[in-house]
Amino acid sequence: KIWVIPFDDKRLTPKRVQYLNQQERAKAQNFFHQRDQKNYQLSHIYLREILTLYSPTLSPKDWRFKFNKYGKPFIANQGYQDIYFNISHTKTHFAMIISDRVCGIDIEKEGSIEIDQNILDLVLTQKEQKIIREKNISFYTIWTLKEAHLKATGSGLSTPLHEIEFLSIEESSIFKRGEYYYKTQQIEDSISLSWAILD
Repeated sequence: KIWVIPFDDKRLTPKRVQYLNQQERAKAQNFFHQRDQKNYQLSHIYLREILTLYSPTLSPKDWRFKFNKYGKPFIANQGYQDIYFNISHTKTHFAMIISDRVCGIDIEKEGSIEIDQNILDLVLTQKEQKIIREKNISFYTIWTLKEAHLKATGSGLSTPLHEIEFLSIEESSIFKRGEYYYKTQQIEDSISLSWAILD
C-alpha cells in the first residue's frame, strides 16, 4: 500500500507531537530550518498513525524501531517484524510504502536540484543519460527508482547510484528487474514517486 499525504501544519498538534519518542524529537531539533523540523515531525507522526491503522492494538506512540547499520528502520515491537515499511518526503509531501515484504520508496520534486553534468555522472550511467536525452524520460524518474531500490535493499548510499542501472523503464506500470518489482509515476505535475518491493 502506498500513501502520499500533503504536509499540513494544522496536523502538528501537541497531542500528535507526543507520539514521537525522545530520539525523534531530538533529531527534529537538529534541523536548522523550521520547515524541515516540522516536516520531520509530521513524517514520523504520519508513519506512526498509518502503522496503527494496520495494527490498531498499538497506539501511535507505542511503535518502536530499530535500524540496520546503514540507518534503514524496521519495527522492533515483538510480533510485528513481518510488517515492512519505508518513508520519504519532499518539502510539501510525505510518502510511505507498507508491505509484508522488504520495500523502499522515494519521492522528489522536480527542479529541487540543479542538474549539471557532474550530477548526471554521479547519478546516471552513460546509457541512462542517453535514455533521458532520447526517450523523454525525466532524470527524476531514474533517480527515484535508484533511491527506492537502495532503500529497499537497506544499503543506503553505500552503493554509488551510478553503479545501478535502469534501462527498461515502464512509467506508471509495475515492472520487474532482478529480485524486485518497481513502479514509477508522477504525483501531481512536478513530483516523481518510485517504489520497490522484493519478489
